[in-house]
Amino acid sequence: MLGFYDAPGNRPRQQPKGLPPRLTKELLIENVSQLWKEAETNRAQQCAQEAAQRRTGLPKCPFSWVSGLSQQQNNEKWVLEYFQSRASVWRGWQLEAEGGKTGFVPQKVTDEIVLDFELPQTIRTVTLFWMKSYGPKWQNSHVDVVVDGNAPRALVGYHAKNTSEMYTESVPVHIPANQPFRIQCKLVGGTTFKLMGMAVCS
Repeated sequence: MLGFYDAPGNRPRQQPKGLPPRLTKELLIENVSQLWKEAETNRAQQCAQEAAQRRTGLPKCPFSWVSGLSQQQNNEKWVLEYFQSRASVWRGWQLEAEGGKTGFVPQKVTDEIVLDFELPQTIRTVTLFWMKSYGPKWQNSHVDVVVDGNAPRALVGYHAKNTSEMYTESVPVHIPANQPFRIQCKLVGGTTFKLMGMAVCS
């Protein structure tokens, strides 16, 4: 029965910790126990990695900025210097606070930012924060983001709602400690876009 009676003496095996696998059309009854155990193992490994990182004193996100998060992070001089200190390419993007929403805005198609990193910890996610808005100015707004040479992620700046809202996109990666990598952002469609944050995290 679900592989729970495989312990010596035909005694029930200890139930794995955590939640069981999600019920999907692809889930087979004979795979439930194995998938559940794998999820438990993966979670244990993640907890061990997080504990090891806490012992090193390294921050969870060694590079992060989100518009509006704090007074310091709304200081335009601080934000601009924070990003440009990492930039090997900075073409056309300007820091603007139109509508009270601070963010980086390209001026024309092909405007590009390239940020270079070499961090003392393994990086597992890069999260982008950007604004979607409405009206002719925002139609076809499209930025491609490339993280560590992977396939581009398309961030679309237009939506069919009469509001301006922040969206997020997380890119899973596995970049070992002290390995150089880069993040590229380029306007490839439309006439504007607003990047409102970025978090590089372990």
